[in-house]
Amino acid sequence: MFAAGEYKNPKRDLPFALVLHIALITALYLTAQWVAVGTLDHAADSATPLADGRARL
Repeated sequence: MFAAGEYKNPKRDLPFALVLHIALITALYLTAQWVAVGTLDHAADSATPLADGRARL
């Protein structure tokens, strides 16, 4: 059983869903990277960077 087989218009809906989900995952990944760089950028010289990053949050 294929999920696309239950769509009313799979030729239109499936590509839209794929592009939408790729965009959402990319946005989530970029947000996570932005937070990581913003949090841990100043901890690069630290002996305990993860603990310092956690303290900043």
